[in-house]
Amino acid sequence: MKELCTKYRYDSKGIREIYKYGVDINLPNKINFKQFLRLLRVDESPQLRLIFEGLAGSITTTIDHRLLLILLMNSVVSPPSRLERLQFSFDILDPEENRMITFDDLLMILQGNYFAVTTKEVEAKAKLLLRETANSKSVDDPILLEDFQTLSNKFQGLFFP
Repeated sequence: MKELCTKYRYDSKGIREIYKYGVDINLPNKINFKQFLRLLRVDESPQLRLIFEGLAGSITTTIDHRLLLILLMNSVVSPPSRLERLQFSFDILDPEENRMITFDDLLMILQGNYFAVTTKEVEAKAKLLLRETANSKSVDDPILLEDFQTLSNKFQGLFFP
């Protein structure tokens, strides 16, 4: 991912623009390789094919473009602060601005921050964080923005490797 950010000169502002572009074109959460190229506004190359296959497992499957954006934001040459990256992650997972995300969204944030292949790799960390929230005590409860911000400040070490 770092090579991708370096090659195409993506910075945090560029990643935010990619996110906005995805919203503007009504991109679904799960995208195929052609949509991946369209989102990044790049032409196909062997390197991009390998990156997509690494994320999706196969060129014929899909990836969640929100996970892609979290991975990219964590890979830019001069990344924003950890708290800014966490806020960006929360924002892209809460497009309706309900000020809440799901447990699965929290898993995706941790997966992107740890560059984990699956959410199973970070599930224990997510459950530990969940126990520390004021309002969300089970995986079925929404995680409120206020709880997320408190956790982000208090447990940065769990959010990032």
